[in-house]
Amino acid sequence: MKITVLELPDRPDLYLEPALNLLPAGWASLPADRPSMGYGTAWLARNEQLGLIVPSAVMPLDRNIMLNPRHPAIAEVRIIDVLDFAYDQRLFSVRP
Repeated sequence: MKITVLELPDRPDLYLEPALNLLPAGWASLPADRPSMGYGTAWLARNEQLGLIVPSAVMPLDRNIMLNPRHPAIAEVRIIDVLDFAYDQRLFSVRP
C-alpha cells in the first residue's frame, strides 16, 4: 500500500468546504451510500473547484479532500513523495 504526498495550490477559491449542515442527510453512512455519492457527483459536474473538503465519516475531527481531475488547476498539483504504508494492527485490536 502507498501514500502519496501532494502539494496543492494555495488559493482558497479552489476549494469548497461546506458547512456540516449543508451536507445531505446520511452523508456519513458506512459504507458510502447515495447521499455522499450524489453530493460528490454533483460537485464534480459543476467543475467549479479543484478540491472538496469534507469531514471524515470515520474520524469526525479529521477532514478529507477529494480532488477534481477535470479542473484546470489539477495541472498545478505536484507529487512530492510516494511512501510505503501499512496499517498498524493495534488500530484494530479490541481493548478490555
